[in-house]
Amino acid sequence: MTFLSLILVFLNNTKTFTREEEKFKDKHLYGILEFLKIMVYFIGSIVIIAFLLGENPLSMVAGIGAAATVLMLIFKDSILGLVAGIQLSVNHMVKPGDWITIKKLDIDGVVVEVSLTTVKVRNFDNTISTVPPYSLISDSFQNWAPMLTSSGRRVKRALFIDMNSIGFCQAELLEQLHQEKLITEEEYNQAKMVKTVNLTLFRSYAERYMRSLAHVNTNDLVFSRQLAPTPNGLPLEFWYFSKITAFTQYESLAAASIEHFIAILPTFGLRLFQSPTGQDLQRLKNQLS
Repeated sequence: MTFLSLILVFLNNTKTFTREEEKFKDKHLYGILEFLKIMVYFIGSIVIIAFLLGENPLSMVAGIGAAATVLMLIFKDSILGLVAGIQLSVNHMVKPGDWITIKKLDIDGVVVEVSLTTVKVRNFDNTISTVPPYSLISDSFQNWAPMLTSSGRRVKRALFIDMNSIGFCQAELLEQLHQEKLITEEEYNQAKMVKTVNLTLFRSYAERYMRSLAHVNTNDLVFSRQLAPTPNGLPLEFWYFSKITAFTQYESLAAASIEHFIAILPTFGLRLFQSPTGQDLQRLKNQLS
């Protein structure tokens, strides 16, 4: 028994050491050590029972083999957790410190602990969610950690354009855009020869603007595109990859670029689609009265 006690002390110290050392945090040693402790307790229990009954421990182990089915049911979660934990570790699927989302369970936060039977996640609203490791293997989840260490985080935002505002550029609008340097000389000269749509010029401007931003990774995709028209207008989607991946800075910079597009749209003779509000209806009522 003294020997088993020493093994337990060794496992506890090893668990504490691996949780404190940075180089071991991405390994699934915590769950494996927990499983080894269970095995030590199991073996210790057999030795104690055999001693009390005056039986040979090996004979008892052989007898327990007949009850393996029952043991499998008892330790089902632990075994599944161990196997799932090893798979998560070997395949580098998740580790403490990773930001993960599980839409099915409404989990969105940072992994704080990966143990034998649970993965503990601190959500961004500071609540704690726990899920069995096996559920991460059997179901899908999204790990954002590779994005944080990659060359950029994708910004994908859309504005809905009022299709009634889309049309060919008139000479006056074209001159204004040229004077304000919102279009290139090539676009200006071409638009004087061939009728050009205001949305086409805006998309070209939007792409140049996104490429000019310091936080945009121009080696990745930078573009704007139209989506299928909807009852809410024509969706115009903007894509680029931000070098800044930290959540608050990323959201602030992404919002600033979209706010710029909203502010510059009227200059191109375009309008955003927006459902009528109480103020709009009141204005219409005043105009008709």
